[in-house]
Amino acid sequence: MKTLHLSLDAFKIRSIFFLILFIGLSFLIYFPALHCGFELDAHYVVEHNPVIKQPGAHQAVFQEGFFSAYKNSFHPQLNYYRPVTLLSFALNYQFLGHEPMHYRLINIILHGLNSFLVFLFIYLLFKNKTLGLSTGFIFCLLPVHEWVVNYIVGRGDLLQTFFSLAALLCLW
Repeated sequence: MKTLHLSLDAFKIRSIFFLILFIGLSFLIYFPALHCGFELDAHYVVEHNPVIKQPGAHQAVFQEGFFSAYKNSFHPQLNYYRPVTLLSFALNYQFLGHEPMHYRLINIILHGLNSFLVFLFIYLLFKNKTLGLSTGFIFCLLPVHEWVVNYIVGRGDLLQTFFSLAALLCLW
């Protein structure tokens, strides 16, 4: 019984190390984009969206659409309901401020966390640490993720991946 307890503690310590490793690798890859400004839809969804800037009124994110700031422009009303993503932007604004760098920083951390969850799922599924690590590294390094991580509004995909992987791990 004591060896099982020790092996679980060692697994937790290694897991924390791998989590830090994946977040660090994500930061290293996406660091150059941290100092870019808002682009494309991020102007409406984040920068000019009054819903995420209202302190203490986060229930509004569950009532407004994703592109609610378009109401004041010449564009037609777009119905796109993403309350968890808007809530994450609102919390991002409340705790870190309104700089684009802070939104991208959270996206980078989420990508590193998702890479770690890929590693953890593959490791638990096949009981092979090398396979899990290589799969997590490939997931972290894939250039196709560049758009999702660097584009602030891409956080919706990062959150979807996070909750999907977390659900798979809970199911496992």
